Amino acid sequence: MAVVRWLLVAAVAVLAAWAWWPRLVHSHEAAPPTGARQQYVCPMHPQIVADRPGQCPICQMDLVVYDRKSPRAEPLDNTPPETEPVQLALDRVQAIGVRTAVALSRAVTPTLQVTAVAQAPEAGRSEVHVRAPSFIEQVLVAETGQFVRKGEPLALVYSPEIIAMQGEVLAAGQWADRTARAAVRQRLALYGLSDAEMDALFREGKPRRLLTLRAPQDGVVVARVAVPGGYAMPDVALYVLQDLRTLWLELAVPQALAPQLPPGLVVNAQLDGVTSPVVAVLDRVLPEIDAERRTARVRFRVATPPPALLPGAWLRVGLPSGPPHAAVLVPRDAVIDTGHAQYVYLAVAGGWYLPRTVEVGELYGESREIRSGVSVGEMVVASGAFLIDAESRMQASVRALSAATTPSSGGQP
Repeated sequence: MAVVRWLLVAAVAVLAAWAWWPRLVHSHEAAPPTGARQQYVCPMHPQIVADRPGQCPICQMDLVVYDRKSPRAEPLDNTPPETEPVQLALDRVQAIGVRTAVALSRAVTPTLQVTAVAQAPEAGRSEVHVRAPSFIEQVLVAETGQFVRKGEPLALVYSPEIIAMQGEVLAAGQWADRTARAAVRQRLALYGLSDAEMDALFREGKPRRLLTLRAPQDGVVVARVAVPGGYAMPDVALYVLQDLRTLWLELAVPQALAPQLPPGLVVNAQLDGVTSPVVAVLDRVLPEIDAERRTARVRFRVATPPPALLPGAWLRVGLPSGPPHAAVLVPRDAVIDTGHAQYVYLAVAGGWYLPRTVEVGELYGESREIRSGVSVGEMVVASGAFLIDAESRMQASVRALSAATTPSSGGQP
C-alpha cells in the first residue's frame, strides 16, 4: 500500500508540474525588453517576448524582431477602445482576403432616400355609361386588364327609349331641312349615337335596334360590370378605362424639405427587378401636411414608364437634402460600427494595420463619407476589416489579461 501511495503522490506532482510549466515559461518570456539588446516577439501573441529567435509556445509561429518604433509601441489617441494595432505577414493577408483602398475626395450631394408609390393619374381615367336604360345584348370586351384603343367597340346594347326616339325623328321628317337636320343630329348625339350610326339611320330610314358602346380613349380596362343579358342604367359605369402612358410617383418628405425642392427637379427612381432607373420630374408639392407625421406629399411625373412599372409599385427615390460639397470617401465596408464606436483600419508600412476612430457622414452608393479621422490619400482596409478587427481585439484582450496576471509585464510592446 505504501508503494501505491507514493506512486499516486508522484503522479500528482508530475501533473502539477505539467500544468504550471507553460505559465512559468510565458511569465519568463513576457518580461519587458530591457537595455539595447535585440528582442523577439510573437506577432499573434504579443505577451510572448524572447531574447533569441524561436517559435511561439502557444501558436508555434516564428518570433519576429521587436521594433520599439512600431505602432504598438506608440499608441494613438484616437484608437478605439479594446483594440490595438496588429501586424500581419503577407501570407496571412492573402489568406484572409484583405483588400485595401485609397481614401478619395469627390464632389457629392447629400440625398434622402424615400419610398415612392406609383399611381395612375386622375386625368387618365374614363367611364363608359349608357344614355338611357338599356339591355346588354353582347359584350365585346369581357376581360379586365385588356388594352383598348379609342373608338374600339366594347358592347352592343338595346334601348327601347332610344329606339322610340329614332322613330319619332324619322316620322316627323324634320331631318330633311339642313338646319333641322343639325338639331336632330345633336339630339341623337345626346343619346350616344355616333356619326356613322346617324348616317345609317337617315340612309336606311328605319330605327337601329342595337347601339355600340365605344371606348372614349386609349387605355386599359380596369373595371367591368357589363354582362350579356344585363340591364344597365345611366348611373352605373359599365367599363372603367385608365390611361397608363403617364404615371405619378407620390412620396412623403419631411415638412422642412418640401420647400427646398426646386421646380422641374429630375430624379432617378429605382424599381426592384429593373436595372435602368426610372426618370421622374417634379410635378408639384401638394398643399397639405400630415399633422401626425409632419410630412408633405410630393408628386413626380413619369412620362414614359417602363412596362414593369404599374400602379401600386414601390420605388426608391433619392432626393437632394443639402448643397453639393467635397467629401472624403472610403468603401462602405471599410467602416466598422459597433454601436458605440465607428472606426476603420489604416494600412501602413511594415504590414501594420492601425485602428482609427472616425466620424462618418452620408452613404453614397457603395462609398461612405468620412468627416474626420481619415485624410485623402490614406490607405484603408476595404475587405476583410472584420477579420483584422477580430485579431486586434483578441490581441488587446490577451495583452490586458497578461497585464492583469503578470506584474512584471508593464514594459510590454
